Amino acid sequence: MATALPPPKGVAFTFYMSLVSQADTDIMQTSVTLAAGDVTYFGDGSALGNVGTLPVEIGTTGVLACVMANSEMDYDCVVVRFHDVAGSEYQDHVVEIYTAAQTLDAIDANVDSILADTGTDGVVLANDAITLSKFDESTAFPLVASDAGATQVARVGADSDTLETLSDQIDLQATATALTTHDGKLVTAAANVVLALADTGELQADWADGGRLDLLIDAILADTASLNDTVLAEITAATDVPATPTARQALMLLYMMARNNSQATATERRVLNNAGTEILDATMSDDGTTFSAGQLGDA
Repeated sequence: MATALPPPKGVAFTFYMSLVSQADTDIMQTSVTLAAGDVTYFGDGSALGNVGTLPVEIGTTGVLACVMANSEMDYDCVVVRFHDVAGSEYQDHVVEIYTAAQTLDAIDANVDSILADTGTDGVVLANDAITLSKFDESTAFPLVASDAGATQVARVGADSDTLETLSDQIDLQATATALTTHDGKLVTAAANVVLALADTGELQADWADGGRLDLLIDAILADTASLNDTVLAEITAATDVPATPTARQALMLLYMMARNNSQATATERRVLNNAGTEILDATMSDDGTTFSAGQLGDA
């Protein structure tokens, strides 16, 4: 049986559907009454009005045959909307149709035609698919046509074989002049490598044990070795947290605020030392619009 799917664009199309009853939503509406305005359609997102032909019920089965005309199907996406204007029989319903260039049957026929034209059965190349009249040995390396009915992969060794001809062409390219030219380029490249090694010899010596860079790194490691064991003293007053603190002061302030107990009232925030003594505080205020926190100062 021929198929009409997918619906071709611009070709009349019939689809079948049913509408759910308003009185009993578990069943389809039978003896459907359709009037002008009940069935409208849209093309590619634009409302286009009533369908040209109202759907026809098959007997009293509730199955509707909906015929869309060529012009009504001339869109990539067609939407058909069912709405009971009188409002007493069936539920609203929408049918969405995506069109294509041709049906699956048409595509299958085209594929069959291609297979017939190429003499193939879809996978295996037929024995006589490539004939002498369609085969140019001069441009078809490494294949050679031995006769009109059988194409063979070229053999190796015989003077008449394509691969042998290709080998001869490669041999012609490897002339003495060409090899001398390549050899000269390799000599030049080797000389440049020697120069590069000489230019970087000093740097290599600096990196060696006891070289300048090695001694510099050793000195840096010696100067910073004690940092891991250095004990930072707690901040005791506002003078320990100036506008431009040292790294120790800034780090210790953050550490104390994160580690030690903290206190805050409705009007003040406080920084405590390890013993729980307040050493810094700052005013806070909130007028319902803006929250303000003052600068830390002596408690």
